Amino acid sequence: MNLLRCLSSLLTPPPAPSVPVRSAAVIRRLLEDSDGKNILDLGSGTRILKPHVVRLDITHHPNVSVQGDARRLPFADHSFDLVICSHVLEHVNGYWLAAEELRRVTRLGGVMLIEVPFIFPFHTGTPDDRHDYVRLTLDGLRAIVDRDQILEEGLAVGHGSMLMLILVEWVGRLFYIGHHSALYYLVRNTLSWLLYPLCWLDPWLDRRPRRDVIGGAYYLVARRSNGA
Repeated sequence: MNLLRCLSSLLTPPPAPSVPVRSAAVIRRLLEDSDGKNILDLGSGTRILKPHVVRLDITHHPNVSVQGDARRLPFADHSFDLVICSHVLEHVNGYWLAAEELRRVTRLGGVMLIEVPFIFPFHTGTPDDRHDYVRLTLDGLRAIVDRDQILEEGLAVGHGSMLMLILVEWVGRLFYIGHHSALYYLVRNTLSWLLYPLCWLDPWLDRRPRRDVIGGAYYLVARRSNGA
């Protein structure tokens, strides 16, 4: 099993191209000319977008500014000009409470980025972490900000990348034997390399009709326009 674990580690593929790149590009654009603005990275984990960004996470990390619960944010109303919430709501038991808090701490005229998975494998921070509760459609995202102005929306994880992620999990789990995961990861990572070309179809597939039906993940950028 130790040999299989080593092989699995060596075969770990890069992320599907659209998975980190699309949301990262949107976030970079939103952070342009951000000096002097109050910005919250909600559910930041270990990342640091910019030194002056407030980084909140429920788990303590060295890079976290504030440890807190997304359902009860320790900030006053209308505290931030920009709130970034990328792949966080699915990990909150009661995501609608976190969504309301997100709106509450965003100033009127401020901007919110929300990104959530739709057709995407169950995922957690560690093998012992079971905190992955919900998936949202693009309509589900729109419902969160139905009182605000939607500036931009789209696919964060494309159709080809989504298909690759699902297939490697579907096949990989056939090799999860008892409590031993080494063979599972070996098969999963090897298959990820073999199916990686599916990701290259994203630019074409994502322009096809009915793209909202089976997207891997969606993002939405909205301007806070209602005091309610």
